[in-house]
Amino acid sequence: MKRPMWLISTFAAVFVTACVQIETKTLSDDRVPNGYACTSSFACESGQCLLLEGNAQRKAGICTTTCRTDAQCVSDERCYISTSGGFCLKTCGQGATCADGFVCTGHEPSLCFVEPSHDGGTSCASAVYGSCQNAARTECVEKAGASDADRTRDETACRATSGSIWSDGPCPLLDLVAGCRQGCSPGNQVTWYYKSGPYASVGDVEALCRAAGLTAVSAP
Repeated sequence: MKRPMWLISTFAAVFVTACVQIETKTLSDDRVPNGYACTSSFACESGQCLLLEGNAQRKAGICTTTCRTDAQCVSDERCYISTSGGFCLKTCGQGATCADGFVCTGHEPSLCFVEPSHDGGTSCASAVYGSCQNAARTECVEKAGASDADRTRDETACRATSGSIWSDGPCPLLDLVAGCRQGCSPGNQVTWYYKSGPYASVGDVEALCRAAGLTAVSAP
């Protein structure tokens, strides 16, 4: 599913090293629900504030809940899957509007979030639009944030490679060790490695990433 949005995060400090991070704190009294702006997770009913890079709406963060499927979000939210995990975001359109200055972005469905900054601000990744796992099932490449033409090219190339499996979403989680992120800009990709391959430990993958000048990414 293509969603022309940008987003990346880490689950506290123990997950992916990236350009944005999510904080989880002990809850306090005066809190706001998901979909509202925050600067600290103390402000959120969920106890989770997704901190954002520079954006057109000048929002420091948005209250959210981590997820893997839509079933883990409430009825008016969807689980938005990024290269490092999922986050519950409010749906919009068809009469539903966004709260607290957030805007309706993407499609299928549209979600309340932010737009990239128009003054040069960047994010570290966009939503994963597809992945390609090799025939040996030892590695899988996730693609994110590219144009429709790039997505078509990537899918065609994957399907043309004997034994490779294309998926309209993230790579499989089973037996995943760690990965290497290429770049920190729209159109980036993450190559994940599995226990069945030559890079069967986190240390192996981290060494590979360092040698290639890439950023090591922890398994979700």
